[in-house]
Amino acid sequence: MSIPSTGISSNIGGPQQPLPMEIEASAWAQTNRAALGIVPDSLQVPFSQLGGNVWKYSSDSSRPSLKPSGTLRTSAGEDAPVDDSWKSHFSALVDKLPLQVKAGLLNDMSKPFEMRDPDYHIFENVLTLTARGLAGLDEMQKPMAKESAKMDRTKQNLGVHGRALHGTLSQSSNVLGGMQNFLNKVGPNFAAHDMLRGFAEQGADLQEELNGLLTSLQDGETPSQEIVNNLANRAATLSNDFAKLDRGKEGQIMSPMLQTMAAVAQALSLTPTAPSLFFGLKMASTGLFKNDSASGLLGSDLQTILKALTGGLMATLMQNAGSAKQLMMLMMFLATMAGAGTLGALLEEFGIGNFPCHKKGEQRAGRKYTFQLVTQMLASSGLLQTIGKIIGDACAANEKSQAVLGHATELLGLLSMTMTGAENDEEVVSTMEGLKETFREDILKIEAFVRSSIASGSVDSAMGKGLDIALIQAKTAIEKEDYEGFFAACSYGLSLVGSSQDQIGKELEEIHDLAKLFKQGCVSETQDPNKSLTGIIMAA
Repeated sequence: MSIPSTGISSNIGGPQQPLPMEIEASAWAQTNRAALGIVPDSLQVPFSQLGGNVWKYSSDSSRPSLKPSGTLRTSAGEDAPVDDSWKSHFSALVDKLPLQVKAGLLNDMSKPFEMRDPDYHIFENVLTLTARGLAGLDEMQKPMAKESAKMDRTKQNLGVHGRALHGTLSQSSNVLGGMQNFLNKVGPNFAAHDMLRGFAEQGADLQEELNGLLTSLQDGETPSQEIVNNLANRAATLSNDFAKLDRGKEGQIMSPMLQTMAAVAQALSLTPTAPSLFFGLKMASTGLFKNDSASGLLGSDLQTILKALTGGLMATLMQNAGSAKQLMMLMMFLATMAGAGTLGALLEEFGIGNFPCHKKGEQRAGRKYTFQLVTQMLASSGLLQTIGKIIGDACAANEKSQAVLGHATELLGLLSMTMTGAENDEEVVSTMEGLKETFREDILKIEAFVRSSIASGSVDSAMGKGLDIALIQAKTAIEKEDYEGFFAACSYGLSLVGSSQDQIGKELEEIHDLAKLFKQGCVSETQDPNKSLTGIIMAA
């Protein structure tokens, strides 16, 4: 029995469909016939022999005969496009080598992998990494196409401080207005009424000034640097003061609002040099220190050193520069020290590239050689000095100040690498021996800066004289190759800012452990993450 199609079922305009009872009866009969051997099991019959009368339509790749009952996701290798842009830089680096070294390297590169000299192979890996870095810099310096996605992202990045100002003003109006309404409702008998009222009123004043600043910018006017510096300093002070108070849960919502207002004001005070860079560093470093967050990664002693360094440099090199530039310098020094320490740890643990020897002792010696080679290349190239000058330029420092910052950055960066990358005291000494001339030059420049600062009265006399003594001791120890004496001088210098060498060593060891975790979490040893293809297999 069948019911004619009415044209309004799911099979509009199609053939008549069997009732559920008919389907069940047919399935029962088919199953029992297969069990008795009267007809073959349909699952053992090729689809091509079943015929259209069974399935009512012919199957093809877009219409499978059976509905999938499950899926399996797999990964397979995929040929990625080959980038050979670095090879010209590699050839240029090889051409600059001494003839004997160049000939030895090229001869070794022609040998089978297992027969290669480990030292030459490591040297090639380091040169390859350097060449790839230079190729990447070339790519970054190429002009961007006007309609490209890269240009769109750059425009969005350059305008981030403007969008942040709009958003902050909108949110602060709601938060500060809600706080005022709350205080009006609970009345003056509320324990924290007067304290919260004072912060809310100061926040409202800042909001009004930021609104005026936005209006000026929209009208094409450029506010004076003194005005925006003053606004940034006040906003930062208000946020820091509020964070120090025991305000209870009622005032928690104001803390992130005041922090955001301070960040926006500080970024605007860096216009036109680096407001977008400030935002990026601010977001990346938020909660990074253990003093600021329960999940912080870096200890209080590193924070103390960085604050003392940036405070002293700013007071001497860029007087009245404002809180924004001091925070900018602190964040960039933090990035440099943490980056150098992480690099040292990664080189010590994993080296660069593959290695022709499989014995653990030889692999360990190869990683040690890689680490020392990279540190000496960084020292001789002046890269860390250049980074220090870029930090100064981003903070609007003059040329003399940038030079001092360059030497300070190089000294701190190489020391961080040495302390995190060297496994024991013997390796520390051997690394220092290759860097002693660089350390000596950096210390001489910093010593001259400290003495001029003492003479001008721009730093505390007792602190300045203490640092001068520590630098003299460190310089003398380096010249005598007395590295134990060098670190004793460093310990004395650290004690002047309330820190110690042992504590700094422990915190640098935490950077070492973090680098290992980062490596293990981001790089798969069984599959190249850049060459993966996902497919789906459907089973009937």
